Amino acid sequence: MGVAFLTAFVSNYLSGWLGGFYEKMTPFNFWGLHAAISLAGAVGILLFIRPLNRILQPTPS
Repeated sequence: MGVAFLTAFVSNYLSGWLGGFYEKMTPFNFWGLHAAISLAGAVGILLFIRPLNRILQPTPS
């Protein structure tokens, strides 16, 4: 439960921090930053999906 609240806190804090750039950046750059963050997350998932599947796969006992 604590980990769930911690991740919610961190994600809300970071989204608020990123939202602070809205007035400082052009709209194209602001939304491009969000697209780049999403793309980096997708690439990270694709890079680690096989090792994670091996780790998380239940072992027969």
